[in-house]
Amino acid sequence: MDEKKFYMDYFDIDPKYYAAVNADLIKSGRVKWNAFYPHETFVKLLEKTHVMLSGKDSRSLWVEGAYGVGKSHAALTVKSMLESSDDEIRAYFKDYGLSEDLCQKLITDKNNGKLITIHRIGSAAIRSDQDLILAMQDSISAALKEHGIVNRGEASLRDAALKWLEEKEANRNYFDSLIQEDKYMWEFGGKHVDEIIAILKDTDNSEAVSKMMRNILKVAENNGITALRLDVPAMCEWIKSIIAENDISAILFVWDEFTEYFTNNQNSLTGFQTLAELSASCPFYFLIVTHESQNLILDKDMRKKILNRFIGDVALRIEIPDNIAFRLLSKAMKKTSDPVLLHEWQDYKTDLNNELTGVRKIIADNINKQANARGGVLLLSLMRIYSRLYRFTPMLHYS
Repeated sequence: MDEKKFYMDYFDIDPKYYAAVNADLIKSGRVKWNAFYPHETFVKLLEKTHVMLSGKDSRSLWVEGAYGVGKSHAALTVKSMLESSDDEIRAYFKDYGLSEDLCQKLITDKNNGKLITIHRIGSAAIRSDQDLILAMQDSISAALKEHGIVNRGEASLRDAALKWLEEKEANRNYFDSLIQEDKYMWEFGGKHVDEIIAILKDTDNSEAVSKMMRNILKVAENNGITALRLDVPAMCEWIKSIIAENDISAILFVWDEFTEYFTNNQNSLTGFQTLAELSASCPFYFLIVTHESQNLILDKDMRKKILNRFIGDVALRIEIPDNIAFRLLSKAMKKTSDPVLLHEWQDYKTDLNNELTGVRKIIADNINKQANARGGVLLLSLMRIYSRLYRFTPMLHYS
């Protein structure tokens, strides 16, 4: 009697699987961005990304989709792709049989100057314009630092610093006490707060102003002085100055889990609208990710104004194709490299394929039109079933 064999004997599959993919997993190398399967709605996202970055449409992108369809992973894959080498992008497009023309367009967009990509998750804590500005300023500053950009628009922050320092004597006294500490003495050269203010007001010496602001922001960051921040118009000017002064071709701000922002700010969406409009005058783009779009903004006029700032005047919906499970399985299951087992598989596969025709039809009928409606739950269940069959079901044998 032949030795009992299992399906897993004939295929090589990576045993590591993460149900939820995040930036840390990709950054650490535990998950590869190019493992994301490029189904039809993801390809549409890539096409619209090109339209945006190439300047054919100077508006941002909005992605929506039900729970479990992979919209977060899709947005993160776009960001990761734009940070990858030309060869990695070409290999991805070739591996999945995607358009060579679109591939070259995205590579051109990526290489057309200095592209800065930012990824942020969550918006539940943002309940005002000031919260939005703080979050954006922190994320943008961190991205500039990561890219080794020294000039972070300090000159544009001057007015906010002057306002805070001159507003109250208590502010001046507190700041003066901080800069007299040993750890700051070198940066400020023993100067007192009145001398600092005088330097900030010397608009003819932009270099000195920028240097002083870098030192002030360091003190503010170390000591939690959030008052040295911007309002919405000043934030827009800060972003413009960063792009212009550092010769940045574009900033793409990917903001995942943005649904809660609209829930918490129904009566104060003007700030976000103004920031979204910024793409019309400079290459600063959002790629926001939410569960839906149409019902998030209650005021119809405001909804129209905001959606008009995104390509197509509507969110791009990420959906799972009906046959995605089979396509994922096909891509994931690599035939064994063992020559003996491979020869055996060649003998088995035709008969096995004929036996499974009816099974495939039953699964396809059940999955039809349900994967998206149920947010991918059916897909995950199907994948788990196949996983068990793969690991625990003996091979069928034929005489």
